[in-house]
Amino acid sequence: MYKETPIIFSTPMVQAVLDGRKTMTRRTNGLGIINKPPQSMGDWQFIGMVNGSAHFITSRCGDIRITCPYGTVGDRLGVKETHYRYGRWVKNGLTKTGKQAWKFYATTDEVRYMDDAPKRLHPKLNRETIEHNKLSDWVKRPAIFLHKKNIRLWLEITEVRVERLQDITLADIQAEGIPDDRATYNAPIQCGKFKDLWDTLNAKRGYPWSMNPWVWVLVFKLLKEGSHV
Repeated sequence: MYKETPIIFSTPMVQAVLDGRKTMTRRTNGLGIINKPPQSMGDWQFIGMVNGSAHFITSRCGDIRITCPYGTVGDRLGVKETHYRYGRWVKNGLTKTGKQAWKFYATTDEVRYMDDAPKRLHPKLNRETIEHNKLSDWVKRPAIFLHKKNIRLWLEITEVRVERLQDITLADIQAEGIPDDRATYNAPIQCGKFKDLWDTLNAKRGYPWSMNPWVWVLVFKLLKEGSHV
C-alpha cells in the first residue's frame, strides 16, 4: 500500500503541473539536522540512498539515515493549492493583541481553483459588513485549508534523491516548471529565475539559495485528476 502525503504548490507551479511542464520539486523538510547541524556534529558526507532513506556519515556522529518525509517511489503526493470556497465570515473572539478574530464557514461543498476562479458577489464589502448582513460570497482560501477530499492533483513519486540545491542542472530547472525562453536559454538566466523563485518561498524559512542547503529531489508523474487510487 502506498503512502499519501500533502504537499503545497504555489499557483504558478500548479499550472505548470497541469500543463505538463513540472515533473520535479525540491524540498528541505526533514533535512534541517544536516543543513544547520551543531558545531559538535562535524561535517556531513552523503553516501547515497538506501531503501528510500538518505545515508550520511558525519565525522563525529558516525552513520545517520534520514527518511524522506514525503515517501519513496510509488507513494503519492496530494497537491494542496490556493482555492475558493463559498461561505461567510463570522466573528471568532479576539486575537492575542485584542483585535477582532474571524472564522470562515463554507456554506456549500463546492470548491473552485485558481484556473477557474469565480467572481465575488460583494467585492466592495469587508468581512464585518458581510457578517453583519449574514451574506455569503466566494472567498480565496490558502492552500493549507484545502481538505484532502478536495485535492484534485495526485502525483506518484517516481524517484527520490538528495543533493545540494545549487547542483541543480538546466534540465532539472525545466522539470521544476520554470518557463523556458529558447531565445535566451542559458545557465545564468534560467538559474536566476529558479533562484528567485526558491528565495521567495524559502529564504524566510532559513534556507536561501546562498546557503546551498541539502534538499530532497522528488520526481513525479501526474495521475488522473481527482483520483489517488
